[in-house]
Amino acid sequence: MLGLQQGLPSAASQAPAASCQIKPSLPIRSPPNIFGLVRQYAGYEFPSHDAEDYVTFEDLCNRSIVAGEASPPRDSSSEAANCFFPYPNSSSYHLGNWFWSGGAQKSQAGFRALIKIVGDQGFVPSDVRHNKWDQINALLAGDLGTNDDDQRADAADGGWHATDVKIHVPFYSRTENPGMKIYSGIRLYHRSLVAVMKERSSDPHDFQHFHIEPYDLLWKSPVDPSGAEFRVHGELYTSQSFLKAHNDLQQSPREPGCQLELLEGVM
Repeated sequence: MLGLQQGLPSAASQAPAASCQIKPSLPIRSPPNIFGLVRQYAGYEFPSHDAEDYVTFEDLCNRSIVAGEASPPRDSSSEAANCFFPYPNSSSYHLGNWFWSGGAQKSQAGFRALIKIVGDQGFVPSDVRHNKWDQINALLAGDLGTNDDDQRADAADGGWHATDVKIHVPFYSRTENPGMKIYSGIRLYHRSLVAVMKERSSDPHDFQHFHIEPYDLLWKSPVDPSGAEFRVHGELYTSQSFLKAHNDLQQSPREPGCQLELLEGVM
């Protein structure tokens, strides 16, 4: 739920911080929307990129697909595959789950479960036809194997790192072999937040949903124009911390060859 902070000075009475070296004509404000919300930016022009332009009806609410409505095309991208890792897609996951569930001896109930899987409209035979099941099962067992050079290279390119973890286990002094024992062989795969952010920001589909320039989100009652103005608290990109970090970045020296947007009037 959004919070309100009373007593916010109007745009005319707000004096920009001296350290930002912003001209008196700043900031600029958008017209109020149907809810009376106003955006207040530090600059002479509104941002050239607005993530709100790419928000769809489906992004704002959950709804059931109406019978007869066309289903979206199946996604075979790496993003869809990651949801079912180590299986490459949904069909492979459901088939593998059936195989490993219910014990080694399959029953009539298990057979009916298999028919239900392969008979489902969402099951795609071509998605399972060329799977490397031995490799998938090895990943499930926690063993990448010794011939996974291609997969290791892909992981390194994606910013993943493998670290061997050693666990120190103490044994009581009256046991047969007392003292500290070291157990190894556990491999932890991890990835830095910077690598994740670089990947997402360089993807055009993901980037269009990013708010790269923060703003103050303000509200005044449309039925009482002379009343107090409130600051609305909600998303990170409307927070004071984001606004301060953004201003600090604008004041920092440009890197050689940088052509990114810079707030006019900020030095």
